[in-house]
Amino acid sequence: VICAYNAERTMDACLASLRNLNYPDYEVIVVNDGSTDRTPAIITEYKTTYDADTSGPRMIVIDQPNRGLSVARNVGMEAASGEIIAYTDSDCVPDPDWLYFLVYTFLRSGFVAVGGPNFPPAEPSLVPAAVAVSPGGPTHVLLNDEVAEHIPGCNMAFTKQVMQEMNGFEPIFAAAGDDVDYCWRLQNKG
Repeated sequence: VICAYNAERTMDACLASLRNLNYPDYEVIVVNDGSTDRTPAIITEYKTTYDADTSGPRMIVIDQPNRGLSVARNVGMEAASGEIIAYTDSDCVPDPDWLYFLVYTFLRSGFVAVGGPNFPPAEPSLVPAAVAVSPGGPTHVLLNDEVAEHIPGCNMAFTKQVMQEMNGFEPIFAAAGDDVDYCWRLQNKG
């Protein structure tokens, strides 16, 4: 699931990377959360490519008015047909083996939530570069080699069953923080 709001700068690279994942059976769900830039046009271009290649992953596009990140993530969860819901952000480029690593960890561990680090790319300007090194990156959330204080929203996956039991993400988190809140609620449940 990818939620996008005015993501024209990064949407192309994100959708291109998801098109080429090394995994046998997955779907790509894009929730366009009321974008007013070229994001919808970029998504439409990729949808046409996905639809033309019946051997590749299926792409589902959901357009909605801007209702915030948590609501968009919940809409994506409800649209997903799989047992595992994996999330990345519209400004991310997942590794081709991303889904294999997530699924392997689910199978090996029995966890209901799995994620990985966020390795930000080099940024050409000051503001994105400062954000990339701010607290909350991979070294700031790890408690040990296998357990994190929370799973970063750009690289997280949950069983659909537990997501539905927990009623998804809290809609109050419109731009950020939904991943932390959800993980804390999940940990509090045991």
